[in-house]
Parts: sequence; structure tokens; C-alpha cells
Amino acid sequence: MMDIVFSSTTQLAAAIRAGHVSATEVLKAHLAQIDKHNPALHAIITMDAEQAHERAREADNALARGQVWGPLHGVPFTLKDAHATAGMRTTTGFPPLADYVPQADSTVTARLKAAGGILIGKTNVPVLLADFQSNNPLFGRTNNPWNIERTPGGSRNWHRSGRFDTHPNAFLWPVWAEAKRKARLLSRTYPWSSYATKRPHHGLYWAHGTHR
Repeated sequence: MMDIVFSSTTQLAAAIRAGHVSATEVLKAHLAQIDKHNPALHAIITMDAEQAHERAREADNALARGQVWGPLHGVPFTLKDAHATAGMRTTTGFPPLADYVPQADSTVTARLKAAGGILIGKTNVPVLLADFQSNNPLFGRTNNPWNIERTPGGSRNWHRSGRFDTHPNAFLWPVWAEAKRKARLLSRTYPWSSYATKRPHHGLYWAHGTHR
């Protein structure tokens, strides 16, 4: 049996399409992981588990009819709390936007959904994405899974704390989406959580519907 939580996005997508595991089972496994570790890590700050369950059931029913929505069919994902998500709060950690609920999805949100992904929630950010750690007046600080007294570093530290970090308390979700079109050189902060990254080329990221 596959380890759902520690499987990659492509492994999960392939297993769902092949019928080895259902979208509902994948979602439940990740929600259980979130329930267990997110209170200490504080990586995810907005959730809609009910809607995610409904979408997972729809994904399973569609697959039973031979319909595949796309390459991410049934795979859960999170978004930085800067991407506009229709019907789900989007704050960028900025108090005046504490109750802001967009009416339309950002381009990134829409494309992930169109590919068959299932949105489960939003992840913590600095105020207006303008710091090297995710700490804001609305939701507080995201913590490093190696030592929760420390920050994982960087404005993107929610995914270092919750997914790509090698610590077993991470891996809260299989898919994440970066929110900045102009990606900074990240070598200063990623080693704080024991891994490295590569800077994407300027202009490749479509930022419509991203709040910063």
C-alpha cells in the first residue's frame, strides 16, 4: 500500500487515475496530517474541508464514469493567502483585508482547479508578502518543524514548514503554488529548513489575481 501523505503529486495523480486510491482517501489522509501537525506548525490558516470533501466525491464519481478532469484529477492543493480564491478568504495577512472574500479566482487558482486539483485551504504569509518570515497580525507566525521556537524563514516559509521540508511533521499537502511573479533569490532562507531551490526566470509567472 502506498504512503499517501509522503507520495509526490505525480504519484498521487497516477494512483487516483489508476483506481489504486480514491480522491477521497487522499484528501482524508492529508486532512488528518494537517489536524495532527498544523496546530504546532501554523502553516495553514484558512480551511474549507467540507467543500474539499464534496469536490473529492465529485472527482471519484467523475472517474467512475471514465471522466478525467486533468493531470491533477483529485489531488488536493493549498494556495498562499495572496491568491484570490472565489468564496474563500484572501487576506495577505493585512488587517484591512481580514474579511475580504474574492468573487473570482486568480489565474493560478483557476488553472489548478481546471487541472483537476482540489483546493483545501490557504497558507500563511507575511503582511503583503513583504518580509522574510510568515508572521502577521491576523494569524501569527508559521513555525519551523525542526524547532517550533524558530521560523522556517522567507516569505514562502509556509511550504517549507508544511510540505517540502524533510521533517516528518511536514508534508501537509502535495501541491503548492508560488505567489510572486518576481521570485527573489531564495538561497538566504531555504537552508533554514534544510533544502535548496532554484530561482525561476522573470516573467514566467502569471500574477493576475495575486494580492501583494
